[in-house]
Amino acid sequence: MALTAESEVFTVDEKYDGFEFTLHNQTTASLTITRTKAWEIQRRTADGWAQVATKGGVADGETRTLDCSEKHTWHLALFEHPTPPGRKTTYLFVNLAEGHYKFSVTGTLETGVEITRSTQFELRRQLPPQTETEK
Repeated sequence: MALTAESEVFTVDEKYDGFEFTLHNQTTASLTITRTKAWEIQRRTADGWAQVATKGGVADGETRTLDCSEKHTWHLALFEHPTPPGRKTTYLFVNLAEGHYKFSVTGTLETGVEITRSTQFELRRQLPPQTETEK
């Protein structure tokens, strides 16, 4: 079972549209991801890891079963935008500040064993300062 991030560092700039995490079931058993706490984002603080977001999160349903060698992707965006429906991608919208984070996914193997995989990433912002316009 492997969870990978698209990159170790994500830079948010004017062309930003999000980034992805992919879970690949490399076991010989199927893995079920449930709607309850399917994914979690934690931010590294001076005291350790602090949860900033968690939710169920599987595309088009309450559970998603990944058979052997199947993949599922979570597309994380910092602000909502139109998203195409899909079975293999779940879209998440969480407004994160700059910092170091950990994205985790929890599921249960058909043997009944719960398994969690995590990957760390850094978020950097390079957006121009916003100016208010007169109405």
